Amino acid sequence: MDVILDMEFVRLPVTGVGRYALEVLKGLERHPRIGAIHCFVGLGLRDAASVLAGEAPGDGEREQAERGAKVRRLVRGIPGAYRLRAAAGRCFFARAVRNLEGCVYHEPNYVLKPYAGPSVVTVFDLSHLRYPDCHPAERVRHLDRHLARSLARADRVLTISAFSKREIVENYHVPERKVAAIPLGVDEGFHPRPEEALRRLEEAYGLRPGGYLLTVATLEPRKNLPGLVAAHGRLPADLQKRYPLVLVGPTGWKSAELDRRMEATGVPGRVRRLGYVPWEDLKLLYAGARAFAYASFYEGFGLPPLEAMASGVPVLVSTAEALAEVTGDAAWQADPHDVEAMARGLERVLTDEAWRAQAVERGLERARRFSWASCVEGTVRVYEEVLRERGVGA
Repeated sequence: MDVILDMEFVRLPVTGVGRYALEVLKGLERHPRIGAIHCFVGLGLRDAASVLAGEAPGDGEREQAERGAKVRRLVRGIPGAYRLRAAAGRCFFARAVRNLEGCVYHEPNYVLKPYAGPSVVTVFDLSHLRYPDCHPAERVRHLDRHLARSLARADRVLTISAFSKREIVENYHVPERKVAAIPLGVDEGFHPRPEEALRRLEEAYGLRPGGYLLTVATLEPRKNLPGLVAAHGRLPADLQKRYPLVLVGPTGWKSAELDRRMEATGVPGRVRRLGYVPWEDLKLLYAGARAFAYASFYEGFGLPPLEAMASGVPVLVSTAEALAEVTGDAAWQADPHDVEAMARGLERVLTDEAWRAQAVERGLERARRFSWASCVEGTVRVYEEVLRERGVGA
């Protein structure tokens, strides 16, 4: 079975959709029922091995990510740039795949490109409908213009939680049988680590293992980082000092409120913003945290809390429905609109030793249920269903 996988948008900083696409590609390359993998990157097709080699973490990863994020922020400010880039991508893709037959095309990023054969599209969530003000306006217009048509055209729609499946079915009237909810996986590199393995945290970031509260997210409004900063600021002063809040993630868009909130804290060092960090350092930062917090208003899944659980760290999440689905009873939940409730929850996850011990045990067990191997296997089964229905030999 041959596959066309769109990797056009996978570039540093790798987050969200890009991370998913890379993990799917790695799994497909190893899968015994997968033949040729044609990766669309920029202007044409490349094989899986060359794409994975090019995306492997290496020297200068952080600098490349920061440059990439800066360029994307500049491009977003150019009127019509998003639409022109999408149109160019469709044109180059159509030309690249015009001679490929018998392949299943997988689009990991919401909107299918032109292809006459069997197609599968992944839709992570409908945040552009629920929280349009939290996205760049061009992206919202793009999805409003193309997503419904893409869902209708696709042979199958993949999503990442039962919550997102319900939203897609209800909002776009897609037949339920056409939508498959396949959870994401947790990289095996996320696991508890002994203190001696965490020494790099002090050397590289000045962080004491077990001495900080961590959150990992692209800096954008939906992640509710200003609310989390405000909640941390309501902790007793000694807790704020002992466990500063560390924000990890690239700058996305509309982060001015977060900047104002951080300036308003008035206490240097109580909130630290590290930006994008290299992949291997990220695993250490998870394992070295005293606790992890994820206060997002809305999610389609919520992978960072699972990564924290796999790292043996107690977790607080918001009451967003998908987060509750994914973390179960292993995390403390707090209303993201209630700063006081979040502050009380943060104090609990930082100081209640009995609860913390229970949370670590439950979190490790919960995280073991989610693997990229399982995600890829479920995806391959969908490919096979589509090919059978189309009468194409797998």
